[in-house]
Amino acid sequence: AAMALLLGAEAAGLGAAFLGTFRNEDAVLEAVGRHRPARLFGTVLLGHHDGQDQPSASLSRAVPSKAERVTWLEA
Repeated sequence: AAMALLLGAEAAGLGAAFLGTFRNEDAVLEAVGRHRPARLFGTVLLGHHDGQDQPSASLSRAVPSKAERVTWLEA
């Protein structure tokens, strides 16, 4: 369901992110008007892009060859 929401947001031109909820669960529940016994496993953030996104530095890393990524084991 979260992936469908994220893909739908992208298709609509919105920015979206999924954050695992590991801290401040009670504060998030209170902010959205829910209370225990509801439990969160994650939060989907939706909004408009601000134009300030920076490409990840990992995109400029060299991609290892197949031989470097795959190890064949003999049976």
